[in-house]
Amino acid sequence: MGEINNSDITFVLQGPVCGMPGRPHDQNITCDSIASIRKYFPSSRIIVSTWVNQPTAHLDYDRLVVSEDPGPTVVGYGKTARNPKINNVNRQIVSTLNGLRRVETKYAVKVRSDIVFNSDVFKIFFEKYPARDSRYVISKKRIVGSSCYAREYYLGLPIAFHPSDFFFFGLLDDLILLWDVPLIEDYKFRRLYFGKSQSIGFPGDSLVPEQIIFLSFVNKIKSMSISHFLGGGRREQDFSKRVIVNNIVTIESEKLGLDVLDRFNKPDSMFDGCFNYSLSRWEELYKKFCDPDFFLYESKGGILKRWFIRFSYFIGFGLRVRYRYYLRKIKHFIRCAIVRSRFRRLFYSSSDLD
Repeated sequence: MGEINNSDITFVLQGPVCGMPGRPHDQNITCDSIASIRKYFPSSRIIVSTWVNQPTAHLDYDRLVVSEDPGPTVVGYGKTARNPKINNVNRQIVSTLNGLRRVETKYAVKVRSDIVFNSDVFKIFFEKYPARDSRYVISKKRIVGSSCYAREYYLGLPIAFHPSDFFFFGLLDDLILLWDVPLIEDYKFRRLYFGKSQSIGFPGDSLVPEQIIFLSFVNKIKSMSISHFLGGGRREQDFSKRVIVNNIVTIESEKLGLDVLDRFNKPDSMFDGCFNYSLSRWEELYKKFCDPDFFLYESKGGILKRWFIRFSYFIGFGLRVRYRYYLRKIKHFIRCAIVRSRFRRLFYSSSDLD
């Protein structure tokens, strides 16, 4: 395949028009993001997809898409109904999908409105890895994505269906397929758990936006679900790896030419691929699942180091997380049993009175 022309790419900057104090870009991150696209992709088009009442007059876009803000999504509560736990999954789905639907070019980029480009290098990764397993293919072509928060492990525990949602580049049809997913309904407070934290994944933690979006994408070819953030057994973990590797290539931000907020893009040289799907870790899985003849640059020592660090984190942190989960699960079972017992006694008492 020849080089992709910039004129065939449209950038969709989604989210609020924002600036973050303390960065070199100061209060003008969205402006700087657009300026960087104009610099490295001069013939590409730019769509800003944001909300009503955002300050957009000063932005150098080609098209503006303004949506009604769906607001934060309630995924759980603290000890009372006054302490909702929220995320922005519906906001992200709405702003991304509405922006992508206005794209008229063959290729598209979905990117946060606070990410700045420092090169056009991400284009070289498109179709660089041709082998795919048709049983796990959803997109027409592999989508190029970031490894930033593309999690395979958390505190030594495996996580399923958690690619990054910061940046995607690929065919327009594939990006629409990825983001054309149902909105999430707010979690309703349950009085049974009054005085205790509760969430969609209770007694585990609720799924995060990355998992919600990607699971909806996966369900377009196979019915698959996990109950909570660290849910899923070996079957789900294996399927997660295979479907990620066959549909998204995950690459570190600096290799993609992205300038990401420091709090998201922590240096991972020592822990490369231990917790996130770094490119080296992705290539290892690509060789395992897609192309046995693919040459790996990583040494066996590096692979052993990764597993040792994961095991160390599991002993230091993961066991405690598992213990707390099962303790909550046992308490939840006992609480439900007590409620059912009281309900039966009340029911039979009422029957006797009749």
